[in-house]
Amino acid sequence: MTRERFKLLSAVHLFLIREGQVLLLRRYNTGYEDGNYSVVAGHLDGEEEVRAAMAREAREEVGIKVAPQALQVVGVMHRRSDDERIDFFLTATTWSGQVANREPQRCDRLAWYDLDGLPQNVIPYVRQALENYRRGVWFDSFGWPSPSTTPPFHIRPLGDEDREWAAQLVATRWGAEEIVTRGAIHHVRRLPGFVAVAEDERVGLLTYHLTGKACQIVSLDSLWPGIGVGSALIQAARGAAQQAGCQRLWLITTNDNLETLGFYQRRGFALVAVHRDALAVARRLKPEIPLVGERGIPLRDEIELEIIL
Repeated sequence: MTRERFKLLSAVHLFLIREGQVLLLRRYNTGYEDGNYSVVAGHLDGEEEVRAAMAREAREEVGIKVAPQALQVVGVMHRRSDDERIDFFLTATTWSGQVANREPQRCDRLAWYDLDGLPQNVIPYVRQALENYRRGVWFDSFGWPSPSTTPPFHIRPLGDEDREWAAQLVATRWGAEEIVTRGAIHHVRRLPGFVAVAEDERVGLLTYHLTGKACQIVSLDSLWPGIGVGSALIQAARGAAQQAGCQRLWLITTNDNLETLGFYQRRGFALVAVHRDALAVARRLKPEIPLVGERGIPLRDEIELEIIL
């Protein structure tokens, strides 16, 4: 039997430089790192060269025309998060057209920052790539822990002292403090959960809801991707569900969330239902839910996954 070859996802990122400053875009309503800064970026669509892909993304996201020959590859990163990918980083100092936000449904702010004065809320791998660019480091890896070391975090129950932090985290990443699934509103301030902590810094959050013999994972956020935070939080929730006598652990995600679907299935969850057009009902309860999700996919359906305990 022929073994299917492993395939890497690939993306391009643009360091648009003007008088020693780089253009940053603050993510909004994307479901990934919302409220944090990145750069002009996007996935390769296939059958397109890296510089051509970068020129396309620059046109689509900020409305400028960059000639492919004016783009220079200044870095490559082998990155591990919920999946494994290769990131290409390119720079441009000349372009035509005015920089403008052409995707306000996914970005709520454009800003120029000094390369040595970046804001705190830059996505970690992007920050590392920018630092590599300043130092002339062409290749790097990110999110690959040494298998011989103990993960630098521990899991503890969500406490009252965590409530405000948890509410702010969910509001930033999910658009509001409330999360709507299957027509029900979950208030994160009232939910039990678990927190991942590393050196007194909270680096992950899972909230859950117990109903009868079922435990629902309501939210899961890892601020340190690629080192097992999400997996450890799921294991903690599984233990709590079993202790409560639950027969299944389940969750809802949306039809656009392809990376999340892969993440949970790799951890033993099975897809059990597609609730068609469920987000039309959810928007009546939470109008902040966008119409378009990741990779430009229309947000329509709720996907249900479960593990039988």
